[in-house]
Amino acid sequence: MKYTFKIFLFLFLIIIGCNSSSNNDRKEKELLQKEIELLKKENKLLQNISSNQNIDKSSVYGMEETKEIKQTIEDRIIEIKEFYSKILKTTNKYKNCKSSKKIISDEKGEYENAVKICRLKDNFSYKQGKLKGWEWQENANFYYKKNKCFFVYINGSTSGSAYSYRVYYDRKGNVIRILLAENDFDDDNVGSNVEVNDTKKKQEILSSIASTEKELSDISK
Repeated sequence: MKYTFKIFLFLFLIIIGCNSSSNNDRKEKELLQKEIELLKKENKLLQNISSNQNIDKSSVYGMEETKEIKQTIEDRIIEIKEFYSKILKTTNKYKNCKSSKKIISDEKGEYENAVKICRLKDNFSYKQGKLKGWEWQENANFYYKKNKCFFVYINGSTSGSAYSYRVYYDRKGNVIRILLAENDFDDDNVGSNVEVNDTKKKQEILSSIASTEKELSDISK
């Protein structure tokens, strides 16, 4: 009888121990599940914060673009003149330059055309060219900021006239103003600058500038 009671007591303790172990496992699983849920909530919160930061950044960029759009033509002209002045005042502006020459010939003779491309600090650069032909010559200057042209100045002469172009560009590379000075006399002097508003005349000048730029690019290859 005592032996039977001891066996029963031993089995009873084993069952209680198993139940206790099972309860502990369940509690651990519950705790683990809660931790997983907390981690999910924390991750979602971090994603929301990151999303809000991106929205703030895009808003800032939007404000910057709006600021650029709101720049008036006169403000841009002032900025371009400041760029131009800064280039002229740069010391050692011929230090980092590449010069090229090319002989052009026609039925009238041979002419030496030249181009010089210089790179300066603060992402400025410029291209200077001298082109010649029979009874004509042209000096061309292209100015760049971050490889985008902001100002072009060209002066030239033929056997019967002289001229100069000044072309201003906005930050996106669009033409905002063209100034023309010219005369009908056989010398290099030109009159006062006049803003060009005639569409046909604008296109004529821009086509001439594009042709000059192409010639300079061909020489520098």
